[in-house]
Amino acid sequence: PPVIPAAVTSYQSNKVVLQTTTDRDGILVLSETFYPGWHAHLDGKQVPVYPANVMFRGIFLPAGSHTVTFVYEPWWFWPSVSVSLLTICGLIVLALYSSREKREVANIQRYDAS
Repeated sequence: PPVIPAAVTSYQSNKVVLQTTTDRDGILVLSETFYPGWHAHLDGKQVPVYPANVMFRGIFLPAGSHTVTFVYEPWWFWPSVSVSLLTICGLIVLALYSSREKREVANIQRYDAS
């Protein structure tokens, strides 16, 4: 089978954008490690990502000109953000409550000293 190159138009650590044109259906193989959490979009529509050649990422590519975007979005990212934000809010509430208690104790001690 013929090898048809794809042009990388943008490359970031969590996103790769490619332009490609082919005259027949085929498989686009990106020679980067396949890892769960990578999603592919073919002309803006999400398509499945498959392991290709054992360890690379690949998608089925229909004939024609296409823009392919690979994006790394692991499933655990948003739950982790939620837990982090809840923890920060809890720490703020705890700090405010603790400082309020200290002020009340200081006021009581001042009142008792008079």
